[in-house]
Order: sequence, then C-alpha cells, then structure tokens
Amino acid sequence: MNWHLGIPRLHGAFPIRREFKALSLIAFVLAGGFGARTIEAQNTPAAAPRQTLVEIMLYAADNAASLQAQNWRTVFESLELELQIKKPILDDKVEVTERSVGRLRVVTAKGGLRRDGSIEFPNRIFTTADREKLKKWIDELKVYGAQGSPDGQPIWGLTQQQFNELLTKLTPTVSESLVGLGLLDAVSKIGLDETCPVRWTDEALKLLEKRPEATVVQYVRPGFSRGITLAWLLNEFGLAYQPVRTPAGGIVLDVIPTEPDRLVWPLGWPLEARRNEAAPKLFDIQTIVVDNVLLTELADRIGKETGVAVGLDVAEISRLGVDLKTFRVNAVPKKTTWSLVLRQVIASKKLTRELWQDEAGHPFLWVTSTEPARRITIDRGTPAGASGTR
Repeated sequence: MNWHLGIPRLHGAFPIRREFKALSLIAFVLAGGFGARTIEAQNTPAAAPRQTLVEIMLYAADNAASLQAQNWRTVFESLELELQIKKPILDDKVEVTERSVGRLRVVTAKGGLRRDGSIEFPNRIFTTADREKLKKWIDELKVYGAQGSPDGQPIWGLTQQQFNELLTKLTPTVSESLVGLGLLDAVSKIGLDETCPVRWTDEALKLLEKRPEATVVQYVRPGFSRGITLAWLLNEFGLAYQPVRTPAGGIVLDVIPTEPDRLVWPLGWPLEARRNEAAPKLFDIQTIVVDNVLLTELADRIGKETGVAVGLDVAEISRLGVDLKTFRVNAVPKKTTWSLVLRQVIASKKLTRELWQDEAGHPFLWVTSTEPARRITIDRGTPAGASGTR
C-alpha cells in the first residue's frame, strides 16, 4: 500500500512530552476476574545507544563571511568541537548526516557561514550569541543522531521510511475479540510486544489508578488492524499512544492520556477510495426496520449487513451521559440506507458517524460526539470525493 503522509490538522506546536522517569512497579487491581496486575513505566530503547562523535563543517562562500570564522572557532572550541571551514563546490550543501564506523556513530553537520556572521543548518540559524541554543542542538545530535530530538517534529520525528515501517508493523489484523478482557490482557493479545513494544508512561498509570473500576474492554470489534485496534482499545480508558523514537534508533509506543494538544496515533485514516466504492452496501437503498434495539445491537447488525464495522467512541458517548447498556433506538420503516439510519437514531444524543479506514484499508464507521475532544490528527491524503459520510 502506498502511504502518503499529509499535514497534521492540529495547528501550532505540539508539546509532546518525551521524558518519563523510570518508575517503581505500580500495582492496581483490574476488574474482570484476573486479579491484581502490574505495569511498569520505564525507558526501554530497542538497543543500547552507541557512542556518537559530532563533526562540524562550515561553507564560507566569500572572504567577508570567512572573516567571521575565527569567532566561530572560539565558540566551537568552548563546546569541545573542532570546526572545519571550506569553500563550497558544486555538490556541497547544508545538511546533517550520519554514518557508522564500527560501534561509533559519526554525525556530520554541514552549515553555511553567512555574510552577517551567522551560521545556517537545516531549519535553524545561530549567531555567536546563541551558544546555549547551539549546545542544546549538538547535545541532541549526540543522543539522537542526525535526525535530532523527536520533540516538536511532525510525525513524531520519524522519517518517511521509519513511518512506513511502523505502519507495516501496525497493519496485521487482530482476529480475536477483546471485549470483556482487562486492559493489560487486551493489549497483550494485539501482538505488538516483540515487533513494536508498548510502554506505559507514569501519566497513563496515574490516570488508571484513579479509575480502577473501569478497566474492562466494552466495545472493540475484531477484524481490524493492530494500529486502530490499539487506538480504539486505549480510547475507552481515556488513553492514546504515540510512537517514540529512542536514542538508539528504535521505536516504542508510549501510552499517554488523551489531550487535545497532543499528536497521537489517530482513530482512523481518510479513505483511499470513494465512499461508494469503499463501502457500497452502506449506501444501498432498501427497506430498513429498526424497532427498539440497543445501539450496540444495531451497530453489530450494520456490520453484518454491510461488511462495514461500526466503532463506538465509548469515552465520548459516556461523557455525553449515554449508557450503552440501556440506550435503545428506533427508526420508522422506510426505504433508506444504513448510513442514514444510523445518523437518524444517534442525532438526538449529539452523536455523529464518520467513515474512515484502518491501516489495512478496512473501512469502518466511527460513532462519536459532534464535537469530540479527540479528532483524526493526521491526513495522509484523500482522493477527491472520498471524504464525508451521508
């Protein structure tokens, strides 16, 4: 599948916290009949960080700029780095690269020395007064390599290749039902432990400690990709996850509380095909009767009739005061579509439905509030006419 990542829909900076202290084991009781369990939040990189050497090279295109070179030599010497200065040739460019020499990682930062005395690297400019800012950047290069710290970077600081590799790991289908399981057991059955470890942050553990009675999965349907299944599952508990690139270059999935200003793994992706092609039976006109059935029962019926599963945003539905155990719906018998029936029966509760797909391309309907706190945050490109649900 050819994935294309678009622009995050959330605007402004993303204050994604990356630093979590290693915690002592925190135990809490999970309801659902499997007793006390423990989760540990800890830093678990995929491999031990390598020793890193940082090299600095500046291109000085003219004599005016090269006159500033001595000032920069002094700055870099104070940072215990040797500075190389040369005139650029045809193929030279401003860039940050890395290479491995045995167990040593060598990061080479090539910048331009400008006429005003400042130096320019990819996406950043420094003056001689910016010593502390320069030191912070160099320290990030020593820890994370040429990609630098993932903090504040789009798509969690991953390259397109890393992002695609992660998508591949999250694409396999979860065929087993998770309903009725405790949170830990449900997460373990998704099958991510070896391919992409799930890491519990202290923030997530503290949230779960406050609500030990609500730790049984209510409504996560089988047949969907690992990525969306994990997102659905955690969403029931007010949690989400985000990929974290470790200093050693591995990727772990950090479980964190859901907050509007955090870029987390989405609960669905825009359709790659037009909606009538992706879910034709959802829009077939037919005589439909819905007579005093639970919303959960209607959701399962729609899935069986159309082949398009219905996901329920349990967190948002509960926030609106709707009890899924008692909420029954009716629809006047008439010729219509399953999509319109679902819209009709949930509108009174300020709920809506959206048509998305998972990482494997499976379409699904997502039932959530009309103004949810958490929306799809990443758009990988939508064909004309593919978005929207009617």
